[in-house]
Amino acid sequence: MNFYLAPSPFHIELAQIKDAKRLAYLHEDAFHRSWSENEFSLMLSDAYKNPCLIVCDKKRKIVAFAMLKQVHNEAELLSIITDKKWRKKGIGKALLIAIIEFLTMSPVTKFFLEVAEDNVAAIKLYNGFGFEIIGKRENYYSLAGAKSANALVMALNLD
Repeated sequence: MNFYLAPSPFHIELAQIKDAKRLAYLHEDAFHRSWSENEFSLMLSDAYKNPCLIVCDKKRKIVAFAMLKQVHNEAELLSIITDKKWRKKGIGKALLIAIIEFLTMSPVTKFFLEVAEDNVAAIKLYNGFGFEIIGKRENYYSLAGAKSANALVMALNLD
């Protein structure tokens, strides 16, 4: 198993099926429409197609994760979340570095993601890694109160 560096006292490793409950909790805390523990278990059961990197301490307390989907030479960032109390401490950046390193050891040559159009901090982070906006999805995210938000589609060439 590969371990990647993260801000102390954390490291980054691949998630396991037993992590599904914690991932579902973090996802529910971050999104109006969240994935269930069962959905995470199903995704984690195929670690080749759906690799998930977690940021955790030596006791495996997970504070952040990134769920990916790989199909042939393409990958999509399905979700990336940092626990609210650990944000703005470099964890998301370290996780993105680990994801890109992880993908460069695979057949993946193109990496995609969607980000809320008003998430300025995330867009700045992704731009810093070379992601470019390639499209826009109107009303992509469901928000509380029957509201919605647009998503920007971004891509990064890894070849």
